Amino acid sequence: MTLPSPSDQSLSFALSPDGDGYLASCGQGDGATSLVRLWLTRRLVETTVFEAADLKIDMTPDGTVMVFADCDGRHTIARASLEALIAAMLDVIDRNEDIPQLEALEGQLERSLDAIRNTGRLQGAT
Repeated sequence: MTLPSPSDQSLSFALSPDGDGYLASCGQGDGATSLVRLWLTRRLVETTVFEAADLKIDMTPDGTVMVFADCDGRHTIARASLEALIAAMLDVIDRNEDIPQLEALEGQLERSLDAIRNTGRLQGAT
């Protein structure tokens, strides 16, 4: 069997149509003739990628939440305000099942707001 040179090969890697995994293929020429096709589970690929990226999360005092890859010199991958993240979460919650979690979130937000207010009072008193 004669293998084509690397310049005659096309590589593709994409999420499968059903979203359950990734399809990797190596084809000859324009990709019409597939030499190798691999299906990899989404969990395997994404776990590997996220572990390698060493993702970190940070929040600035103005409420901007950022996700960055520590291995990339803190290059910001995503950025959103805390308010926008909460609004997005509220758009997709299951109102029948998520009410107990929303009550816990409300408690955390109230305690956080108290801590922020107390920090401001302490700084104003000095």
